[in-house]
Amino acid sequence: MNRSTPQTAPLCAAPSLTPARGLGDAAAVAQQRVFLDITLQSDCHGKAGSPRDRLSQLLHSALGVYIIGTSVAGENVVVRFDIAAADVDFTLHMLITALPGAMIGRLVSRGV
Repeated sequence: MNRSTPQTAPLCAAPSLTPARGLGDAAAVAQQRVFLDITLQSDCHGKAGSPRDRLSQLLHSALGVYIIGTSVAGENVVVRFDIAAADVDFTLHMLITALPGAMIGRLVSRGV
């Protein structure tokens, strides 16, 4: 009698994983992001608060996660955003709603 060892199936299958991205894919993802600078100008009439007060408002809003840097230019504060291309509409809508007096700069593609 020829007895063969029964083959056992794995008890649980490993989850399906997506393959790791190569350098070409990483470059494509990075190109889908943009920088946006806005300027929070000082209000000579004092109605809207100081640029630093508006920066604090911005940092505590949903847009705070996109802020990557700030700088002071005279009495104004310049805020730099790093935004996914898919989020540009949302970001601009929120900026115009939250800070209608902010000067919005141009979108610049983020280099790799």
